Amino acid sequence: MDTKRAQPPAEVDLEAFPLVLDVRERVDFVDELPGSTWTDPHDLDGIEQLIPDRESPVLVYCGIGVRSAAVADELHQRGYSGVISLTGGIRR
Repeated sequence: MDTKRAQPPAEVDLEAFPLVLDVRERVDFVDELPGSTWTDPHDLDGIEQLIPDRESPVLVYCGIGVRSAAVADELHQRGYSGVISLTGGIRR
């Protein structure tokens, strides 16, 4: 399944996403997008508690877009259809 991509943060309507997931490593955590929730990108086993509705729009981001694309791909494989990865991350 191809992961959907979103434009850089300045061009994304964050209010369109009930959940914005920050999947950066804790050591990379400097600032965040308003209203975002951090989750460990290496431990997605409890993700059902954050995203109970597998069709809900979810924006996933990281620093440069690589980790968020991988997490979005993993969530798509788990049946989440509304997940979108932020192109280029927030360092852009």
